[in-house]
Amino acid sequence: RHKVFKVLRTLAPAKLEGRDKGNLIAILTSDIELLEVFYAHTISPIAIAVLTCTVMVVFIGQFHLLAGILAAAAYITVGAVIPLINGKRGGSEGMTFRNAFGDMNSFVLDALRGLDETIQYGCGEKQNETMREKSEELGKIQKQLNCMERRQRSATNLCIWAFSFAMLFMMSGLYAGGYVSFDGMLISVIAMMGSFGPTAALSGLSNNLNQTLASGERVLSLLDEKPQVEDITGKAPAVFTEAQAKHVSFAYDDEQILDDVSLQMPHGKIIGIHGRSGSGKSTLLKLLMRFWNTDRGEICISGRNIQEINTSDLRDMESYVTQETVLFHDSIANNI
Repeated sequence: RHKVFKVLRTLAPAKLEGRDKGNLIAILTSDIELLEVFYAHTISPIAIAVLTCTVMVVFIGQFHLLAGILAAAAYITVGAVIPLINGKRGGSEGMTFRNAFGDMNSFVLDALRGLDETIQYGCGEKQNETMREKSEELGKIQKQLNCMERRQRSATNLCIWAFSFAMLFMMSGLYAGGYVSFDGMLISVIAMMGSFGPTAALSGLSNNLNQTLASGERVLSLLDEKPQVEDITGKAPAVFTEAQAKHVSFAYDDEQILDDVSLQMPHGKIIGIHGRSGSGKSTLLKLLMRFWNTDRGEICISGRNIQEINTSDLRDMESYVTQETVLFHDSIANNI
């Protein structure tokens, strides 16, 4: 969580603006929580299964080589082949479920933040219907995952019974042929049937791993994202005397917002910028804060391009109040 939050701080605000906040919360909370399943409940069962199966193969193989080979084949099938097949089939469903869960978080967060407006404009039933649709969609994906888990459990039990009976018939044949003693036949069969616990546990891991691996992919994809704007350090200190925008152009992807805009803001003056919604007023202020870099033109503070001003100095000279003001649950003084 510390690593993810540190990355979020470097990505903000340009990379995170417009992203689903609920999805980010899901990554910071439930997705990272699911990674604990891998470290605490996957590595140790694998080690236990490998060690136990190795010992049992050697033990059963002492009575007859074919018995050891059959035991090894049984353990590999139940503990490795079935989980790998199930994991490959369920990987996409796991990612779909985690993304849908993140979308649900985003909707709930937006609904809570806009609760006053929802009540004021009588949109409660509409919000309820949307919540119901998203819940049903999430439930359908969960049902698919549960169905895959049932099929995998059935396949595991079928293989365990099949290999157990195969061991019984094979050892009975070897006993009849005089190749093993009665004690060897009995002990081999009982040992085989009673030693599937660790491998069966591995087989069951693949169901949780579908979501765990999807969560890991979501976390790692966020950690790998690069900030659009890097902090600048090591430049000479700057003091504010004036600010200028010189022939600035900027676009969000393919949407052109500012085109050849020039503006001068002298020290000690109050400047008002007005225009229709979406004309680029807030965008111009964000470019002054260097939340983004301009596509063309330049922005200067005290005659210096802001690309040549330390980010910390820029933050000391400028204060920016957004249209989506957040008040922390604290005193007015601390909020200020």
